[in-house]
Amino acid sequence: MRKKIASFYNEELNSWIDAINYIFIEIAELEKRLEDIVSRNSIVDIAAKVEVHQLILNKSKGKCVSLKDEFLKQKAMLIVNKKLLADNMVTKEIEKSMRDYSLKIKQLEKQFIDVKYICNEFLSDMLKK
Repeated sequence: MRKKIASFYNEELNSWIDAINYIFIEIAELEKRLEDIVSRNSIVDIAAKVEVHQLILNKSKGKCVSLKDEFLKQKAMLIVNKKLLADNMVTKEIEKSMRDYSLKIKQLEKQFIDVKYICNEFLSDMLKK
């Protein structure tokens, strides 16, 4: 039996998981930069301002964790007895889920770009002071 569809979906899921892992790295870097601002800055209320941005990052991190879990569950559905499903075993439900996940990862990436921009803008402003 051919396994082209399941293989394609599996590779796509792996790619999306890699994208989420990259976002985790970026979030960790932004968190470190926010910590650095607090530790070396004497601006009044800087901790409260940083906390707002940390909460934004936490929300993004939560979305990443949730979506990554969904992707891992979907990957498990593509494998039976340690082998990828044959094309004729890929259900309409799996196909629909993959279309939905494609949209979700695009939305997540766009939202994170916005979050990253907001945090970088804040960090840049703090360094100017």
